[in-house]
Amino acid sequence: MIRSIFGAMVVWLSFTGLGQTLPDTAQSCEDMCSCATDLAPAGIMMSTVHAKNQWMLSYRYMYMGMGAMQSGTEAVSNETVYNQYLMTSNKMQMHMHMLMGMYGLSSKLTLMAMLHYQASAMHMQMFAAGSHNHGTQTNPSDLQGARGLGDLKLSAMYEVLNLKQHRLYVALGVGLPTGSTNIKGAENSMYPNKILPYNMQTGSGSVEIQPSLGYVYTINDWNFGTQILANIRTGYNKEGYKLGNELAATTWAAYQWAYNFSSSVRLGYATLGAIQGANSTVYTWSEPATNPQNYGGTQVQAYLGSNYFIRAGLLKNQKIGLEYGLPLYQNLNGIQMRAKSALNVSWSMAF
Repeated sequence: MIRSIFGAMVVWLSFTGLGQTLPDTAQSCEDMCSCATDLAPAGIMMSTVHAKNQWMLSYRYMYMGMGAMQSGTEAVSNETVYNQYLMTSNKMQMHMHMLMGMYGLSSKLTLMAMLHYQASAMHMQMFAAGSHNHGTQTNPSDLQGARGLGDLKLSAMYEVLNLKQHRLYVALGVGLPTGSTNIKGAENSMYPNKILPYNMQTGSGSVEIQPSLGYVYTINDWNFGTQILANIRTGYNKEGYKLGNELAATTWAAYQWAYNFSSSVRLGYATLGAIQGANSTVYTWSEPATNPQNYGGTQVQAYLGSNYFIRAGLLKNQKIGLEYGLPLYQNLNGIQMRAKSALNVSWSMAF
C-alpha cells in the first residue's frame, strides 16, 4: 500500500512539474528569491533560515516499517529467539505526524517548535509451552498497539555564512519530555494492563540536547547539502532508564529540472547507543524489545525524493515533498527487528 501511494504521488508530481519550464534570465532576482528555493528533501527538518518576521508552518508524515529479527549483520530465526525469550515479533509499523512552526527572529536567526503524534503497531508471536522449542506458535497474529503525543522539540537555527553559493548554519535544540513512557497494553493482549516495551513508548522521559551543523552548496540548478546532528539524553527518566545517545549524518544532491519541480537522492548514516538502566516493571525476557541491550546500532539508508513548489496564485510559497528510503547496511545491538523501508511526506507554507 505504501509503495502504491508513493508511486502515485511521484507520477502526479512529475506531470504537474512538467507543466512549467525553468524561468528565463529576464526574471528578476527578487522574483526568484521570493519563491520556495529550498530543494532539501522531505526528510530534512531544518535546512534554511527564514527572513525576518517570516513564518513557516509545516506538516510532516513519517512511516517506518520493520520486520525479521537480526543480530549484528546476521538474520536471526524465531527458534533462536525462543531460546531466550517467550515471544518474538515479525513486523512493526510506526506512523508519525509532525506539526512544526518556524519564525525568523532576524535575517540570520530562526526559531522552531515541533510536536508530533506517534502510532505504533507490533505483530507478536508466542512460543508454545510443550513444543520442545521448535518454534510452534500459539498466537500467530496478536497485534500490539500504542499511540500518543511525543516529546516537544524547541530549536534555534543561526546562519553563520551566506555567500552566493555557500550557506553554513548551526542549530541548538532541546527536547522536552512531554511524551509517555508508561503506555500499557490492552486487557486482551499479550501485555494485559502491563507496561509495553521501550520501542512502543512515545517519549524518552528525559530532557534532550540536540546540536546540529549544516552546509548547503548551490550551483546553477543543483543543490548539495550535508547535515550532522546529535541527540544527547541528559539523564534517567522516572522509570529508571535512559535512551541511548544518537549521532546522525546525511548528505544529499538535488536537481531543479523544472520551475516548480525538483528531484533528490540522499544518503543517511545513524548510530544509536543501547538503553542504559531498565524499567523494573518490564520483564526483560518477555521478548527482545523488553531487553534494554537490544537497542541501537548502526544504519546506512538511501533515499529518493521529489519536491513540488507552488510559486504563484493564492497558494503560492508552498512546498510539497516526498521521499522513500531503503536500508543499505544495518549492524544492530543484540537481537532486534531490522528496518525495511521508510517514507517521508512534507508540506510547508511560508508567509
